[in-house]
Amino acid sequence: MSENEWDMVAPCGLYCGECTAFIDGRCGGCRSNKGLSKEYRKYCKIYKCSYNKNIRICLDCSKFPCKLFYFFRAERLEESSWFLDVWVNMKQIKGIGLERFLRRRINILTGNMCYAKLGFEAIVDVAM
Repeated sequence: MSENEWDMVAPCGLYCGECTAFIDGRCGGCRSNKGLSKEYRKYCKIYKCSYNKNIRICLDCSKFPCKLFYFFRAERLEESSWFLDVWVNMKQIKGIGLERFLRRRINILTGNMCYAKLGFEAIVDVAM
């Protein structure tokens, strides 16, 4: 796996390829320090934490999930879309590895794969 593959996944588990700011070129991704990421990195506590601990993703931390990560969980499910997205992403990265995760995300975005083909458990199993 190349180091560049990590550029597509933020330390929190957000997949850059699905972000409108990344897609329209306003952001180069959390790790790039280009575009919007320059500002986000100044304020993102998860990015700062991962940088200070020299880890690529929260999953690599012995304290995951921690209060920084849970900070984004809302009381109501419909307000927790970011949290649910990154939680599922983390679960998939842990289960199948970064390379397969990225391949699946790209295939889904390009229409070469749909969620139904992955199986219900691959998408919905969010218990870690």
